[in-house]
Amino acid sequence: AAAAHELARMLVQNVSTRLQPYVTSWLHDVLLAGKTSEYELADEAASIVFALYAAAPSILLYVLPQLEEHLKTEDEEQRVGLVELVGNLAALKAPRGGSLYEKYPPLFGVFKDRFRDISSRVRTAMVSMTAAILSANGAKVQAELTPLLLERLEDTDAGVRIAAIEVVAQLASRPATAAAFAEPLLQVGSRLLDRKPAVAKAAVGALARAYAVYRDAFLDDTLAADAPQLDWIPGSILSLVSNIALTLGDGDVGFGGPMNDGE
Repeated sequence: AAAAHELARMLVQNVSTRLQPYVTSWLHDVLLAGKTSEYELADEAASIVFALYAAAPSILLYVLPQLEEHLKTEDEEQRVGLVELVGNLAALKAPRGGSLYEKYPPLFGVFKDRFRDISSRVRTAMVSMTAAILSANGAKVQAELTPLLLERLEDTDAGVRIAAIEVVAQLASRPATAAAFAEPLLQVGSRLLDRKPAVAKAAVGALARAYAVYRDAFLDDTLAADAPQLDWIPGSILSLVSNIALTLGDGDVGFGGPMNDGE
């Protein structure tokens, strides 16, 4: 299978110029015009775009710019699909000057605006892809996306807040991004007092996992000299547990308000 995939990749690279008009026409019909019933492989369009872009980015030269307006469509399902597609392309590691961020700045700009999409599903999708995108790109992308990610810690939707908590804690646990996300991790700590118990529970779990990575590195003597100190985490969690113990039975579980289903 690996050999067949490599052969297909080389074939696409060698004939990309000849394939381009046919690929452009097909993807326009399937992705943008919605003519999915006319093509057998329509359901695989996103996977095909990803594979083509990974093999020969130039083959999509006339397709990707067209996605800008469609990322603003009122069709939520289409926005979710396109956000996931563009996000996966943005997360591909590329040689200098070859990333989606560098080659298609307007498309990347419209894409990052989806962090503030009216749909919680779209916002959740954006948050969920952030770690992979930051890992594949440099400091400029991190500077643009990090503030948008941190905004979602205060999102009106509990599910989006939970997704943001998980991603920030994940990034704070990676050696490459630990220093940059040490302060943002403090914002995850503030979610321990979230009015939604599920969000507070997610914050406890995420912080505990981040601290476990830090603790193991310390015990193994592999902690980087400039690694951020996370000794505040156990005390914060214990303080929350103590607060719960004191207030249990009074209709308040210590998460910053009464236990209910509100956001």
